[in-house]
Amino acid sequence: MTNLVVWCEASMVAGAEEYISRFDKEQLEKNEEVSAMMAKKIKDARDAESAVALKREADMEEERKQQHRV
Repeated sequence: MTNLVVWCEASMVAGAEEYISRFDKEQLEKNEEVSAMMAKKIKDARDAESAVALKREADMEEERKQQHRV
């Protein structure tokens, strides 16, 4: 009877370890997905910011040209 109890406890521990391992793997994958998504959003925001800065610079240059013509 004692061997059966030990075997049951060992099985429960192994099952719990497998569950925790699977949960950790899923969390890691989810974290990687979130990190990739955030990196893309940051890149998109920087690209948009750069585009706005370039447009502003071009507008200022055009304004300077207009002032020199007058």
